[in-house]
Amino acid sequence: MWVSALLDHSESLRAQALRCRALAAGLKTQDEIQLLMQMADEYEAEAANWEARALSRSSSDSTEG
Repeated sequence: MWVSALLDHSESLRAQALRCRALAAGLKTQDEIQLLMQMADEYEAEAANWEARALSRSSSDSTEG
């Protein structure tokens, strides 16, 4: 159950990163584009952290059985 919740959150973060990149594609000023791309990178990094937690949780659950 926890693993599923962690992966769902990771998926939400990746979707947010995609939205940031899509918004950035429609902008003209470099500062705004850079800010949104940085935000997207941060969402992706956080998603990777959540996925690592899920993997860790999943492997610890399977070794406890």
